Amino acid sequence: MPIVNVQMYSGKNQREKDILAVAIIEDVSKILSVSEEEVMILFTEAPHGK
Repeated sequence: MPIVNVQMYSGKNQREKDILAVAIIEDVSKILSVSEEEVMILFTEAPHGK
């Protein structure tokens, strides 16, 4: 099972994260020849410090 960890600054809405997750899942599935259901995406958000 491929696990992709996406680390990003907070501030993106759920729709944007969903679109990103779908794109990552499609590509990982194709490249690694696994079903889309096997791909796990983990989002870690951090505050954007100045």
